[in-house]
Amino acid sequence: HSVSVPDAFMQSMLDDGTWQTRERKGGKTVHNYNARELWKEIADAAWRCGDPGIQYSDTINKWHTTPKSGKIRASNPCSEFLHVDNTACNLCAINLTKFFDGRKFVPERFTQATRIFSTSQMAIVAMAAYPTDEIKNNSHKLRPIGTNYGDLGALITNLGYGYDSDEGRAVAARMASFMTGNVYLTSARLAARVGAFPDFDKNRDDMLRVMRMHQEADSKITERWHLSKDPVSDDVVSLSAEVWKEAISLGEKYGYNVSQATLQAPLGTISFLMGMNTTGIEPAFSLVSYKSLVGGGVMKLVNFGVREALVNLGYS
Repeated sequence: HSVSVPDAFMQSMLDDGTWQTRERKGGKTVHNYNARELWKEIADAAWRCGDPGIQYSDTINKWHTTPKSGKIRASNPCSEFLHVDNTACNLCAINLTKFFDGRKFVPERFTQATRIFSTSQMAIVAMAAYPTDEIKNNSHKLRPIGTNYGDLGALITNLGYGYDSDEGRAVAARMASFMTGNVYLTSARLAARVGAFPDFDKNRDDMLRVMRMHQEADSKITERWHLSKDPVSDDVVSLSAEVWKEAISLGEKYGYNVSQATLQAPLGTISFLMGMNTTGIEPAFSLVSYKSLVGGGVMKLVNFGVREALVNLGYS
């Protein structure tokens, strides 16, 4: 189960105000709740069983690149893909730790990987099989893809930061921004050769506005987390700024080949196939963990990232 939460509810919760639920048809008030108590019930239920999930609907639509094609009202079951109703996207994950030599980030390898993988994802859009004609038509008009990353928990450990730290959050933001900028840049370069996605023109102003929001967020990562320097590297700060500058410049001229570039999937079983020590953006839960398999049996997983983290921290 998921709950769509507007900004007004969050403000009412902060103000210790009330919240009304209304009938889906007609809008008649059904119940009055204390917003803060309702929020605590949601949090307690999620802590106990994982449900309900929360979708911050106003924030989601603020960052929506194609609002003229429809409002974002829902997501896929794992909640990484948020787009117009009856659309689909193909996913591709990158193992973050593969792009570091010890604690040193190698941006050239990362840039090359995002360019190659996202280009192939863009090619898949027209080749994929879709369950209904409506999903097929919308997916072809909007061409969303979902490049994402995994092994974040292991990377943060390897770099010598706590998972629940400002440095850890800045690492996650920096890698997400650099990845997203590179995919949109690749998309703009492809648009120069084969054209923008069909619904780009009517969403042009909104999409470019969102691109500038990304650019602004990218420029404030270290400032937002109150850090004196970027925890990944100083080089990646300037590289990321250049990527976003070029992605917007080319987007203004040619548009983009995809309406959505990145997202963040849980990356469960696939993470083990890819040699990750932590799934998706999860922390490392233990040195040894056990995963129950749907068809029966258990996998014993040893976190091999610990040794590299100790070496990176200067231990013999």
